[in-house]
Amino acid sequence: MKEQGVRYSRMLSNFAYTKEAQMLESRCNRWGIQLIQVNPAYSSLIGLTKFMRQYGLSSDTAAALALARRALYKSERIPASYGIGIPEDRPKHVWSYWNCVGKKLKGVPRHRFFLMVANSESEVNLLGEEVVSTTRLSGKSRDTSDGRRNS
Repeated sequence: MKEQGVRYSRMLSNFAYTKEAQMLESRCNRWGIQLIQVNPAYSSLIGLTKFMRQYGLSSDTAAALALARRALYKSERIPASYGIGIPEDRPKHVWSYWNCVGKKLKGVPRHRFFLMVANSESEVNLLGEEVVSTTRLSGKSRDTSDGRRNS
């Protein structure tokens, strides 16, 4: 493809994606299945931060869940535990706030999102530093970052 040039390569790539989309739409029409097309912006980030750990999903499945929720017009708000200063009147679109979260999470490995314990009182550190989470065990809290118990 290098010999043909960038423009020709892009044309072939767009052709393949367009044909696949047409084939999917045709099959859905043939079998009577509703096809809902949504914008995939920030779906990976939303799935990663909101659903991956909560449901124990892989990152791509969590992104698919975010897309399915978007098709159903469900909320895409940022969890309050992320500490992003979102004003009450929200002058910007929610995706601009997800952009801020994405910038803060840049470089954080995906497996770090599984380190936090589900259903716990968690401190989420978006800068990629040590993640600290505490869980309640028999009336005492346990800090999972260094293994010490607090009374």
